[in-house]
Amino acid sequence: MEIDKKRDYDHVVGNQYGMIKGGPELLFIKTGRSGTIYGYENKYLEIAREVNKKYGCSVAVSANPVDSNSSILYVTKYFQYTCTPDIRCIPRTLRIFHYGV
Repeated sequence: MEIDKKRDYDHVVGNQYGMIKGGPELLFIKTGRSGTIYGYENKYLEIAREVNKKYGCSVAVSANPVDSNSSILYVTKYFQYTCTPDIRCIPRTLRIFHYGV
């Protein structure tokens, strides 16, 4: 299935992480074994966009390739600052919720 770039993630890192910026709550979704950040028919992207729209929280989706060694540490570093348009970044505290395997 083709990906609609208008609804893609705000930030993608090497097809390993898809991230959408929102409020200080972070929903971390780990896909099933050998799953991608998009999933079958873009289900993880759709879940991430819907949760962000409905609750205003930040969302990160982590792929789970068979040889995965991914860490939530990269994701928390990306979301730990709120940046203003003039590029001032202010540290913020995250509340992290986990969904997945």
